[in-house]
Amino acid sequence: MGGGLTLALACQRPDAVAAAAPFYGVIPWPEAQPNWDALTAVVEGHYAENDAFASPEMAKALEEDLRKRGKNATFHVYAGTDHAFFNDERPEVYNAEASSTAWTRTLALFRANL
Repeated sequence: MGGGLTLALACQRPDAVAAAAPFYGVIPWPEAQPNWDALTAVVEGHYAENDAFASPEMAKALEEDLRKRGKNATFHVYAGTDHAFFNDERPEVYNAEASSTAWTRTLALFRANL
C-alpha cells in the first residue's frame, strides 16, 4: 500500500514532491490510476522478483509508461526476493543484501534531488 501511495502523492502534489522511492509500488486498479502526466518527481522504484501483487512485469510496464511520458523513472527488481523484502521484522521475506542496496539507492536519490 505504501508504494502505491507514494506514487499517488507524487502525482497529486508535484509542487511538494521532488523525489519518490516506492517500494513494491503499483496501482493495479484501472479506475484508481493517478494523473501520471502531473508527475514531476524523479522516481526510483524497488520491486521484488517474486511478488504476486507488484510483479516485475507490472513494474516494468509502469516504468515504460512513465518514460514514454517523459518522466525520469528507474525501477529496480531484486533477484530472489519476495514482497516486503525490506521489512526486517518479517524474517520469512527479509533480504538483507537487497535491503542494503535498495536503501543505498534511496538515500542517493534523495541526496541528489532534495
